[in-house]
Amino acid sequence: MKEHLQAFEVLLSKTKEGWDEALLAELYTSIDSLQTLVEDFFHILGEKKIQALVEELNILLKPLREYRNCKEREKILLNMKEQSKNKTLDITPLLCDHTNELQEKIVYALKLLRSSQFYI
Repeated sequence: MKEHLQAFEVLLSKTKEGWDEALLAELYTSIDSLQTLVEDFFHILGEKKIQALVEELNILLKPLREYRNCKEREKILLNMKEQSKNKTLDITPLLCDHTNELQEKIVYALKLLRSSQFYI
């Protein structure tokens, strides 16, 4: 668990200079693994500590998960449009229109998590 937390800390520190899709993907995987580990060790760490850790992780996980889902939806829809016989297929209404808002939430969440002491 400590190794995973240290790896997560390293990933968080990399976000100080900014982030790209690859770093976000690494963060997502790291957080998902951490959350599973934290929940698995519930009986060792105690309820209050687990709840605090999960809440901290969810600060970033929720907007990051939604951002990832938007990006996946865009890839799928673009692929469907390319494969469609109907070349005038309009996928625009199905695309996320709040990716900028999600990016702002991710930036804010990253700042909060970098300033947090929960993973030390």
